[in-house]
Amino acid sequence: MCASAKLTLHHFGRAHHLRIDSAKDLANVLLLDEAHWVATSAPINTIRGDAAFLELIDSDHDGRIRVCELRDAVIWTLETLTDYSGLEAKSTALQLSAINCESSDGQRIFSSAEKIINRLGSTATDCITLSQIRQIKSEVQQMPVSEAGITLPDAAADEQTSQFIKDVVDTVGGASHPCGKAGVGQEQLGRFCNMAKAYLEWVKTKEQDAGELLPLGEKTEKAFKLFSDLRSKIDQYFFQCQILALDSRMIDQIPPRTSDAENADLGDSQSITHLMAIAPLARPCAERTLDCKGAINPHFVESFANLHQHVLKQLLDEDLDHLTECQWETVKKRLMPYEKWCDSKPEGAFAKLGVAKLQGYLDGSCISNVRHLIDQSHETAFQLDNIRLIEKLLLYQSCLLELANNFVSFPDLYDPTRRAVFEMGTLVMDGRRFNMAVKVIKRADHAKVTALSSMFVLYIRVNDHRCEKPYELAVPVTSGGKGGLVVGKRGVFNDIDECQWDAQVIQIIENPISLNEAMFAPFKRIGQLVTGKIEQLTSGAEKKLDTATQQSMSNVEKAVTDAETSKVQHQAVQQRGLLAAGGLLAGGGVALAAVGSALAYIADKISQNPTLILGGLGGAILAVLLPSILLAVLKLRRRDLSAILEGSGWAINLRMRLSRSQSHSFTRMPRYPRGTKGLRGFRFWVINCIIVGIVVLVVGLGTYYLWIGGFNS
Repeated sequence: MCASAKLTLHHFGRAHHLRIDSAKDLANVLLLDEAHWVATSAPINTIRGDAAFLELIDSDHDGRIRVCELRDAVIWTLETLTDYSGLEAKSTALQLSAINCESSDGQRIFSSAEKIINRLGSTATDCITLSQIRQIKSEVQQMPVSEAGITLPDAAADEQTSQFIKDVVDTVGGASHPCGKAGVGQEQLGRFCNMAKAYLEWVKTKEQDAGELLPLGEKTEKAFKLFSDLRSKIDQYFFQCQILALDSRMIDQIPPRTSDAENADLGDSQSITHLMAIAPLARPCAERTLDCKGAINPHFVESFANLHQHVLKQLLDEDLDHLTECQWETVKKRLMPYEKWCDSKPEGAFAKLGVAKLQGYLDGSCISNVRHLIDQSHETAFQLDNIRLIEKLLLYQSCLLELANNFVSFPDLYDPTRRAVFEMGTLVMDGRRFNMAVKVIKRADHAKVTALSSMFVLYIRVNDHRCEKPYELAVPVTSGGKGGLVVGKRGVFNDIDECQWDAQVIQIIENPISLNEAMFAPFKRIGQLVTGKIEQLTSGAEKKLDTATQQSMSNVEKAVTDAETSKVQHQAVQQRGLLAAGGLLAGGGVALAAVGSALAYIADKISQNPTLILGGLGGAILAVLLPSILLAVLKLRRRDLSAILEGSGWAINLRMRLSRSQSHSFTRMPRYPRGTKGLRGFRFWVINCIIVGIVVLVVGLGTYYLWIGGFNS
């Protein structure tokens, strides 16, 4: 399709966006300089959409969609289709007649689609759907031989080959098949053959050098196990004997030491076992011999008896009463060839297969049968390539127009009835609905960018049970006031799928939300300051009152205790208590009188020159109010939605200033159902009448004083 040189732009918010409603508009995307695109790059994990579609768009698989990748997708789609009605309808059904068979991929898609339709036996022979293609894709992926050549036992034509595949997996490990099971690929088969040959050579060495490797014949394996269990302990014994031969005083340093025995809990079996395990095999002696029939550590007595009977006596050819260090070295040398042979055993659990079965596998046809099955995987891979190509065209036809309308331009963001692909749902909290929510990957980085947006933003944590862990969202508050929005406040989050989850505020970035809130913010601060001062004065007066009261009560108590000794003193104390109480009352009266005097003074001054006083008061209010209004208007006009997206990793070209209609759309207080009764009762009208009366009275008095002042002048 040839792009038109005439582009149609729409005015959304305070910026111009390309209109993309048809295939012709999509072709015009190629003409639009990327500097005029709303977004030029975006992370996939912040976009709602078909995961396979997003992976196809992300051709370099870096987790981001960029301008060049979206352009390539548009070009490929327009070249592969001749009929764009399905593209404009965002249809998941592909008409075969809409495929351009003259394009490079169109012919493959057409022929493969025909084969799949015949395989399905569908009545609609000229159309294939996304659900059908994914069904076939799943069936092909579940085939016993995957496209990567991973072969399952079910792929074998005979039981012997099937068992061979199982044995390969058990001995050298398998590769993952798309169905989740373990199978055999070319790598596993080659490793099995090499390791099996090495194992057979290893076994053959044992037969060839049996005289040296097996000093006790078939009993050598059992004898070596007994030898290995006690070798370190007997070596330790002779080392300890060497130390004693050097210095007999070292006997006290041989464990367990006296301190070890004293600290041991002899009532605990584990403590006793540990103490015996670190103790010598027998009591060391300077003669460097081991009395085989003498006292042996009870912890090792049974294993040493077996070693003496089946190893020492057999290898040394004599009935030993004492084992010398030289004889022990002889035993180790006799068993050393067998030990080296054991250490050279190849990897893999081949012993359980047996030499005969293993040799049969190497000499038989099982290996060639599996290689033949692996070679067939190329056919599976070819089928899947064609299936994925059809799936790609179906996904582009159904999803590409929507992605372009949320990348090149953002009309869905400005339409209250639709959702942009980066919007995650609606937060219900504080009696309001917050209709814009964007996914946050790293909150700290997001907050740094959002702080420059002049917007009031909530960060919430959503406990979605379908996810492994909670995720975080940024929610802008665009109308009304702060209300009860504080860190820790809870609400519910309704996602796009209409599922509801718990949500909690975890961070707030504060900025003016509305003009009213910004106007009265200075007066709220003044009110808080005055309230704080009053609270300080009140608390100080309360402390003085408490101190005076306590002093009076203590004087009274002292007078009572001294009453028996001095009646005169008792009367004096009572008089002082009464005087103190009187002082308190007098102090309270003085305070009230001071307040009354102040009010009277203010009233007198106003009556003397009402015009000047009221004018000055009004001027002071305007001096505070006008700058507040000006700053509020400037801040509210600077509110920028693009910062919310940029914090999540989007690259935004245009400044997305928040319009008035958007403000009330993104944050709103829902109305009650029509016809709801009891919302405005008698109390509501009484309060409103009182407020109106006060306003009328103030205006009337102001007018009267101004008129009197003008008349007098």
